[in-house]
Amino acid sequence: MPTNYSGRVITIVVVLLAALWAIFPSFDPSRPDLNPGIDMVGGTSLLYEIQPPEGGQYTENLAEQVAASLKKRVDPDGLRNLIWRPQGNTRLEIQMPLTRQSGQAEATRQAFADAQRQLEATNVRPGAVLDAVEKKKGDERRAAFERLAMGSEARQTLFGALASTFDRVQAAKEKKDAAAQARAELEYDKLKRQITETNLSSAELETIATLENAQTREKRLAELKQRWKDFPQRLAAIDAFLEAQAKFENVQGTLDDASDLKRLL
Repeated sequence: MPTNYSGRVITIVVVLLAALWAIFPSFDPSRPDLNPGIDMVGGTSLLYEIQPPEGGQYTENLAEQVAASLKKRVDPDGLRNLIWRPQGNTRLEIQMPLTRQSGQAEATRQAFADAQRQLEATNVRPGAVLDAVEKKKGDERRAAFERLAMGSEARQTLFGALASTFDRVQAAKEKKDAAAQARAELEYDKLKRQITETNLSSAELETIATLENAQTREKRLAELKQRWKDFPQRLAAIDAFLEAQAKFENVQGTLDDASDLKRLL
C-alpha cells in the first residue's frame, strides 16, 4: 500500500508555522509583542548577593521579597523589559535584554553629549583672557583676542577695554600716580568680572529649554539668542543643543546599558 507523505508534510509545515507564529507575534499585528530574553537578543545580566542588615537574619523568600521591592521602585508598570530571577534565598539576577530602541537611544545620547561639548567650546576661561591682556603686546595680543573672542563682537570690545585699562594701570605705576592707579585698578577688576558673563553653560541652557511653560520658555530662548546675536558660533551651538536636547528627552528615561540599570537600582 503506497504511503501518503504529502499529508505528513502538510501537518509538519502547519505545526512549524503555528510555532513560529507563537514565538514571533510580529506576524500578527493584532497581537502585542513578546519580550525576548538576553539569550535571543543579547543584553545585560546583573547578579546581586543579598545581605541582611547588621544584626538581622535571613528571612524566607528573601530574594523574592527584594525583587518585588526593587521592581516596584524601578519598573512598577513592567515597561522596561526587565527580567527578575531570584536564585535561592540570597541571590537575585536581573536581566535587561536589548531592545530595538537601544542603539537609537545610545546614538541620541551621544548626539546630546556632543551638542553639550559644542556649546561649552564657545566659552572662554578668564585666565586665558587675562594672560593675553597682561603678558602679550601688539600684534600678538590682538591675535590672541581674535582667537578667544571666537567671532563675538561683544567679547572683542570687552577685551579691548581690558587691555587699555591694564595699560593705564601700568602707566600709573611707572609715574607713581597712586590715585590714577587705584582708579584704573577698580575699573580693571570690574571688567574682569564681565568675562564670565560672555559664557553660557549647558546646564543654564538646559534649564531654560526644559521649562514647562511654553510661553516662558520661548521668551527666555528668544532673549538668549538676542543677547548673542553678534556671536554666530554661539547661536549655532544653541540651535544644535536645542535640537539634540528635544530628541534626548524621548530616551531620557529608557534603560540601554548596565550603568543606567545600576543607577536606578
